[in-house]
Amino acid sequence: MSETLAALALAGALVSFARLRSFHKKSELINDESFSSETILISPFSSYSDKKDKLVKDGCANLHLIFDFDRTMTSYIGPRGGKGATCHGIVEARRSKELKDRADALNAIFYPIEIDLKRTQESKLPWMRAWYSLVNEILIESGLTRADIEEDVKLANCSLRKGMIEILEWARERSVPVTIFSAGIGDVIIAVLQQQWRNPLPSNIKIISNMMTFDTSGALCGFSPLIHMFNKSMLFHKHDPDFSELATRKNVLLLGDSTADVTMADGLDASTILRIGFLNDNVKNLASTYMSLYDVVLAHDSTAMIVMDTLSQIN
Repeated sequence: MSETLAALALAGALVSFARLRSFHKKSELINDESFSSETILISPFSSYSDKKDKLVKDGCANLHLIFDFDRTMTSYIGPRGGKGATCHGIVEARRSKELKDRADALNAIFYPIEIDLKRTQESKLPWMRAWYSLVNEILIESGLTRADIEEDVKLANCSLRKGMIEILEWARERSVPVTIFSAGIGDVIIAVLQQQWRNPLPSNIKIISNMMTFDTSGALCGFSPLIHMFNKSMLFHKHDPDFSELATRKNVLLLGDSTADVTMADGLDASTILRIGFLNDNVKNLASTYMSLYDVVLAHDSTAMIVMDTLSQIN
């Protein structure tokens, strides 16, 4: 067994599905070669059980759900195999080859900067602003329309993660607010949710993301606001008319798939934040980092059933 895996095991950080809840008929422990996709990592630094008990005790009236979208609400592996499409990928895929190649070139430059753990978040900010601004300009140049978005989503290799619709229905039935906080594209998120879940979207769903603006001809002409990976925080949205209502809810269940997603609840006066992270790939190298940030880490392209199980205990 590698030193990394041995350290995790000694810390008591690895828990199989069978030990936590019986979500699957067959659960596996980690072997020498890889993390099992049936494995949950419980951070040794977290008070997971206490946080979960607090959410259950305080009930739905005190709960606020904050979710990232790309590869958090959606699966990492697409329904047709391969990596599932992100919001930007969905609309880039059907533009001209020249524009797609330009977007791919920008991604190749800026994505390694985004995930570089050796760089500080502050040093990444100007790079992220530049990346999103340039990619958005490419989409504006493409002449994208609202109708294009609907068709792009229909044809996309993208699906909501297993268990996510059950979670959204649970929240809708109990009027629990769900804030979807994404550096993707809000209009694409809406189209995915409408096509794969409900149209129209229920009033408890709020989306904070890059929202498109269209000119009188229906063509894309801009984005507002500019949301990137490192300004996903409620600190930037205290002016929002819904903020005061959300601020009264003292408990947050947060879902993300990146190291930056853990800040999404910052700015809320929450007493308890239960953070659950999806570590979709590169598990061996990133497990310890994710466990230092999240209370629970779901390895590989896991379902969201542990989340639904937690929510089902809250009245």
